[in-house]
Amino acid sequence: GQSLLVCGHAGSGKSAMARVLCSLWAVGAGQIIRPGGPAAADESAPVRNEVYYLPARPCNAHGSISDQLTYPTVLPGGLPEQELRRWLRLVDLEHLVDEELAAAAPLQNLAASPAAWFGPQTQRVVDWGKRLSLAEQQAFSFCRLFFRHPTFAILDDCTSALGRALERRLFEAAREAGIACITLSRRPMLTELHSHLLHLNGKAAEGGRGWELTA
Repeated sequence: GQSLLVCGHAGSGKSAMARVLCSLWAVGAGQIIRPGGPAAADESAPVRNEVYYLPARPCNAHGSISDQLTYPTVLPGGLPEQELRRWLRLVDLEHLVDEELAAAAPLQNLAASPAAWFGPQTQRVVDWGKRLSLAEQQAFSFCRLFFRHPTFAILDDCTSALGRALERRLFEAAREAGIACITLSRRPMLTELHSHLLHLNGKAAEGGRGWELTA
């Protein structure tokens, strides 16, 4: 149930920390201990099931609404409608399912039930990076986080476009789901949504400590 906000000015090392934790950058010196052991460039590596990374600029699928939720994994046939609704409802995006149903309806037998419209043949291929606003993309990323349900989540300023009410609700939902969030941001207002604060002051290069941890 604990969470950590890593705060500091531009250039203090927040994003560098995220990239090192996710093995996007090599460690020059020192040691990093994390669940799952060393990360390999492989989705099956144990660390991928333990640590999940959400960047400030979300990644988006070019495919069905199911593909957008399960990205980068593509599930044959996609997720069932009710499961899509359950996940998207958590982030106030359930209306996207209705919009996809409405788009599929003219292609189907109007006498059939709406549930029959929603299948692998009727889910449209969509460029979700163009379809969704930045706020919707960030909300969808959190939906992906809940779907994956890792032990730890590294959030690299990935809620900057969200409204305060939704942002608070998403952090609370992550805590209730048992996901420990490590959030990197320049927004001190997020302190109240985390149990600990790590402030990077940028003084390490000057021979100083470089950080301060408070609870």
